[in-house]
Amino acid sequence: MAKYIKKLRKTKGVTCLPEVVSVTLPTSCEGCFEATEMVKSFMAEAFKGYTATRADGCWWDSENREMVCEPVEVVESGHACMSPAEQDLFVNMIIEAGRMMDQSSMAIKTSRYLLIGKEAYDKYK
Repeated sequence: MAKYIKKLRKTKGVTCLPEVVSVTLPTSCEGCFEATEMVKSFMAEAFKGYTATRADGCWWDSENREMVCEPVEVVESGHACMSPAEQDLFVNMIIEAGRMMDQSSMAIKTSRYLLIGKEAYDKYK
């Protein structure tokens, strides 16, 4: 994979975004809709767009010794970087979303992201 990424970085139509950030949000609680819309709005403006995917979020409830699952929406954006001030705004917005949804915790996931544009499609068959 590293070989292809190195080659792709030099190809017209490929944008290397160093990070992707994603937030998993419950969808069936009081305040969920408003909080999710707030997160989407922030990410659309800060990162110039987002992708939202509906999924199931599950965790082990050790007190009741059972698996608990609920519908969630995973909201993710690729971004070049965030300044310390932007990071603070983002984290504070996620904390506010957690309060609005009365969540015991909130997670922000980051990882590497590579965006391949149409111009590069024919170069790699």
